[in-house]
Amino acid sequence: MAATATLKSSKASFKLNAGTTESGKAITKTDTLPAMVQNVSAADIIALKNAAAPILNYPIGSVEHTVVTVITDD
Repeated sequence: MAATATLKSSKASFKLNAGTTESGKAITKTDTLPAMVQNVSAADIIALKNAAAPILNYPIGSVEHTVVTVITDD
């Protein structure tokens, strides 16, 4: 049985370090860039992170790239 995978969505999210609470728990904020192209490379996303870092209110702790694919059988 053959299957087809079709890109539904792709996005990158920056996890920002926004400090800590009074009890010492980390505060994390997320800034999401929707509608990324399917074939974006990890290097491209890191270049985007490095370009965006100076204009964000908080330092970037990590980056996530999420790709959602719809799979159907033919």
